[in-house]
Amino acid sequence: MRNQPQRAEPLAALPHDVWLLPEGDRREIIRDTLRVAMGAPARNVHPMARRLDVAGARGEDLAMFARGFRGDEGAPGPLPQAVLDDPAVAKLHRDVARRANNQTTTRRAAWSSADLIDAAQFAAVELLNATSAQTPEHEAVLYKFPLSDFRTATAPRIEAGDLSDKSEHNQIAPFAMTMLGERVTLDTKAARATFTRESVINGEWGLLGAMVRELDAARYRSERDAFIAMLTANGGAGPTLYDGLAMFAADRGNIGNGPGSTTEVIGNAGERLRQMKTMHGANLQLRGKVLMIPAWLEYNVTLLELADRAGLTIFADSRLESGYLLPDPNIRPVFGLGLLDGRRHNEVQIKAVSNPDGWGLRIIHDAVIAPLSTHAVRIDFS
Repeated sequence: MRNQPQRAEPLAALPHDVWLLPEGDRREIIRDTLRVAMGAPARNVHPMARRLDVAGARGEDLAMFARGFRGDEGAPGPLPQAVLDDPAVAKLHRDVARRANNQTTTRRAAWSSADLIDAAQFAAVELLNATSAQTPEHEAVLYKFPLSDFRTATAPRIEAGDLSDKSEHNQIAPFAMTMLGERVTLDTKAARATFTRESVINGEWGLLGAMVRELDAARYRSERDAFIAMLTANGGAGPTLYDGLAMFAADRGNIGNGPGSTTEVIGNAGERLRQMKTMHGANLQLRGKVLMIPAWLEYNVTLLELADRAGLTIFADSRLESGYLLPDPNIRPVFGLGLLDGRRHNEVQIKAVSNPDGWGLRIIHDAVIAPLSTHAVRIDFS
């Protein structure tokens, strides 16, 4: 039978007096240990957290450390033998501490410990704050706007009215575009996963970090899915708006049909975009900034060369059957992403669950996709 490698004893890596630190300090050490072990940058962490991480702290070890040693008549948390043998600790109810120091209690406490769960939840949020800096591809298309709460609210008013000559009798009255998507409410979605009890006890924190990052990716996918679902509604004509017409309709002048090469079709769409006006007749002279295309065109050399020379951002998706030429969303938004307070919140929830046995992980995301204007051109590639 082969010799089994000896597991490092992480708690033995800590000086004995660390066990007597206040609870807040011990929690800080545990949080930093989990943060580093889950893959977050190891900046500004407690020195003792580095020692615990290198030693490979398991869930049962951290749960033990979280409970610490209480200098009262109640049963203290289980302590490692080296700590119990320390003369300073011996004065603080050594016999009571020994009776509590059993492996069964430690293992049970590891996955249900409120202290350890709180520390893991904190570490997960810190991990996302440090690593969730990726910019999703669809952010080049959507205009982010804030919603303050979950009641029905108003999306940004794109056209409030053009200036008019005061000497004229027929002035243009201020006008707010009333689209179907103007009245919006935040939609709450949740991505879930389970971190098993065995993984908690064994301290597989790298796996926990990977699961948190995957849930974060699911949050971005939910935004993109909602956006694509809106765009492909009505056979690719987009959602039905306040006037009963689809977002892309011949009567709006925003369908760039016509035979020809890829260059000619996109050029035709660009011309239509330039010709678009406000609802008061003002010439917008919009320039195309984002070209949305079906996936089968993503590696079309002619299209890529045209996009590069024209300064167009390419957005491809396998669910698109038509193309769309959009202006810069910061100049003339077409689709909006409504977020609580205008930003994505890293909200992670972790709790002990019994079916299946372990920790239930959940990332909450509050967002809504809304149409903001019709100033884009649909392109039907042949």
